[in-house]
Amino acid sequence: ERECPANYFRCNSGRCIPFSWKCDGDNDCNDKEDEPDWCDDSTTCHPSYFKCNNNRCIPERWRCDYDDDCGDLSDEENCVLRNCSESEFRCDNGKCISSSWRCNGEANCDDESDEANCTITCKANEFLCKSTNFCIMQAWHCDGDTDCADGSDEEGCDNVVAGLTCQRGQFTCQHGADCISPVWLCDGDKDCSDGSDEDPVLCSEFFLFIFKINYSSFPLL
Repeated sequence: ERECPANYFRCNSGRCIPFSWKCDGDNDCNDKEDEPDWCDDSTTCHPSYFKCNNNRCIPERWRCDYDDDCGDLSDEENCVLRNCSESEFRCDNGKCISSSWRCNGEANCDDESDEANCTITCKANEFLCKSTNFCIMQAWHCDGDTDCADGSDEEGCDNVVAGLTCQRGQFTCQHGADCISPVWLCDGDKDCSDGSDEDPVLCSEFFLFIFKINYSSFPLL
């Protein structure tokens, strides 16, 4: 008969499981002998584990980690919150995240409080996505590609601009009644009659966006 090491429980099948798995609410032995009916307040967890109010045992390191590991939130009760630094934002659940993640269009707090009540102001040459509070290049508005996560940059793109209707996928020049291909943007030639396709500010932002996209596609070494 197989013997299990110390601090392990032997299932009827001969399988050895950590003793902390006994009476933890999960059926780790096939016939549930690790979860008998008498599992109650007498359950004892391993010293390195935390006992939940529902008698489940979880690793002590999961205590006060802002996740409901017990299933009854008892591992998140009476927690002493650490002080967030000046460069951090405190989520409503107490977790500290980088302040740069506040209102960045992505929920970095588990409760999404970092994206609540955000007021975003985009630059003159940028477009504000409706529901994600994220700015993209104005040139990407109505260019035929969905750049906003909510697709708002491609909504209503058959509008008449300056008396001219540009087709989907075309760039509308800022002050002239011109429509050009987006591949002509920042190519060194002024294809718009007002030269807005070669605007220095637009092009500097354009190449910065392209760099960020290309750079983010490579894994860190």
